[in-house]
Amino acid sequence: MHLNVAANLQHPAAFGTIISSSNRRKRSTHATLTLRCAQIVSSELDVAIVGGGPGGLASAAAIVSALGNGVRVKVYESMKGYRLQGSGVGLNANAQRALEAIDPDLLARFRCHGTLVNSSKLFNLQGDFTGQYRSFKEDQAKLEDKYGIRPFVLGWHEIRQLLYEHLPPDLVEFDKQLTHYDSDKDGVTLHFDRGQPSVHAKVLVGADGYFSKVRAQCLDDGPPQFANMVMWRARIGWQEGMPEPNVSMGYRDPASTGLSHPFAMIFQMGTLEKSKDRSWTWILAAPMETVQKAGVDFNPDTRTVTAIQGDAASGNALENAMRVFADFPQPLLDIVKSTDPTTVTQHGLYIRALGSAPEPKAPASSAVQDSSQSPTQTPDQTSPQPIASSAAQTQQLGHEQDSGRQPHQSSQTRTDSQDPPQEPPGMGDAQRQESYLGQRQTSGQESEGVWGRGRVILLGDAAHATIPNGQGLCLAVEDAVVLAWHLRRQGFTPQALRSYEQERLPRVKMIHVKGVDSATVEDKEKYLFKPTFKPLWQDQVHNRLQHLDLVVLHSTSVCEELSHLNASAQTQPVPPNRLFL
Repeated sequence: MHLNVAANLQHPAAFGTIISSSNRRKRSTHATLTLRCAQIVSSELDVAIVGGGPGGLASAAAIVSALGNGVRVKVYESMKGYRLQGSGVGLNANAQRALEAIDPDLLARFRCHGTLVNSSKLFNLQGDFTGQYRSFKEDQAKLEDKYGIRPFVLGWHEIRQLLYEHLPPDLVEFDKQLTHYDSDKDGVTLHFDRGQPSVHAKVLVGADGYFSKVRAQCLDDGPPQFANMVMWRARIGWQEGMPEPNVSMGYRDPASTGLSHPFAMIFQMGTLEKSKDRSWTWILAAPMETVQKAGVDFNPDTRTVTAIQGDAASGNALENAMRVFADFPQPLLDIVKSTDPTTVTQHGLYIRALGSAPEPKAPASSAVQDSSQSPTQTPDQTSPQPIASSAAQTQQLGHEQDSGRQPHQSSQTRTDSQDPPQEPPGMGDAQRQESYLGQRQTSGQESEGVWGRGRVILLGDAAHATIPNGQGLCLAVEDAVVLAWHLRRQGFTPQALRSYEQERLPRVKMIHVKGVDSATVEDKEKYLFKPTFKPLWQDQVHNRLQHLDLVVLHSTSVCEELSHLNASAQTQPVPPNRLFL
């Protein structure tokens, strides 16, 4: 029997059948060698994403949207499966714009489950109302009338679940803990614990949070800086003493500001449960000095921490919270005490310096568009409009196509080598993306960036972690869209990753100052509501429309149906669910 080693490297199961036949002893050495070779690299990917949180899942969704289902992408999550964890997260206008760029239907699902927080009330440490009442309703209504967007709150777990359900089946692999990776000129080989098969990818995306293993190896710049604060979070059902719906309730010393003193919050959040009762969340935070005075032993050493969500299974987090906040009002403590201890997370807050880079030349093409930009923009760069339905955007897309505008390059014709990728049809010199970091690359060296090296890149908290300010998750979704945009334009190359960094660094720095929860309404409008993102899904719509055209040429009945629909459209709009896409 002839032993085809090359074939069996691709089909180890078939090889197992061969070695189980006669002459096993003579073939055992060859079998062992071949199987070990097969385990070195189990698959070839375009993009490997480490981290199955919202940032990693959004990256996968954006890449699939930009490049189509043919793109080879995997998400590797260290947990054995998703469990209920996290608290409520605000989805501001910029995150909604980014979700819309991935898929308008995805944004619609988020909105269906979100809830609004229209006002907040502040109570002192005796439980008395301070008179500080802040209403967001009027300002939010004005911005909604102008931009068609209104911020809402959704559970962190629900955000992750909706993104996971949006992805193709089996794209996320669980129980895969990265140990290290090796780089070569063509990509990166990922190695996992317990001898699991390694994986080779053209690009590695580190979306593994505050304590990123990808960052530790790639940048080797040490752990994030402890912000001297410890936080506890939990999800609960409504009970007496909690605020009415759409109102958040806070407890702190009215004279204190920032994160220098303990504070507590309770607010409603959107969930995926089908019952009328919404889930609620409480958040407690205290400086390290207060934690130590309460006799709670908390080690901020990041080498002992694996996830910012904390460990809900230990059971002592709730006990620690009760000790630290023992002097807070009894109604609040009753609510906290009634919480299931296994659902309470405890963790420190950490930050990372954003770093610096040479002043880049303004990119000729950016994934972000803003009405405050120069009027000499590409066809995509239009003033932001209220978020439209899928049908309306498809009609606009069809208008652009009729005017002679060509779609971008498809994933089937993408150039993946280190040579500059071919320009998509219709893209002239004025529209080429310049890569100031990529241009510094010399033969035999990895291109260096602020958030990556060579074919490795970071996003979300792994790249630019900061204390909770209402923008952590929002910026991660923005990252995902911009990264996918540059991968589509420049292929799976170091140049694409450096272009992503070039575009993101100034934006992230600005949002950390001007786009946080405490920012003025004017700054929020300018930096969160006005900028929009070029739709990633447009290429897929173009491709599907072109496919439909081919079908129509060979089907009289379909032609007649489309003719009927076109005639009807003259008198009434076509509902979104009648789109032939």
